[in-house]
Amino acid sequence: MLLMYNTSSFPAGVFLIHFGPIAHLPPKADRVRALRWTSERWLKIKNMQGVYFLQSLKNQRYYIGSTINLEKRFDEHNKGLVKAIKYLRPLRIVFFQKYLFIRDARRIEYRLKKLKNRNIIERIIDEGIIKLGR
Repeated sequence: MLLMYNTSSFPAGVFLIHFGPIAHLPPKADRVRALRWTSERWLKIKNMQGVYFLQSLKNQRYYIGSTINLEKRFDEHNKGLVKAIKYLRPLRIVFFQKYLFIRDARRIEYRLKKLKNRNIIERIIDEGIIKLGR
């Protein structure tokens, strides 16, 4: 069961996504696993570990990354401190999905980078969630 709802405790455009049944489960099974931001309000929160997609405003190419501090990492990218995409600047964040543990975010980032498929990236952005089989 996938439940998606807006909460008043977060800024407008923030959705919590729960995976699995909510009732009759131990506390760990009911944790929020992903946060999808539908606006650029992600800069208000620091230390959010997760997977992000950047898009170049210059040539529309995508970059996939993971981080524990989205604001700091985005600044590094736009200042040209990351050699891999220095030539793609300016950039914008088009997707961010939060994970409880950075190791999960790194694993998903690695799997997505192995796919190297623009259609998959655009499908994830449109659907608002990363769905990869095990």
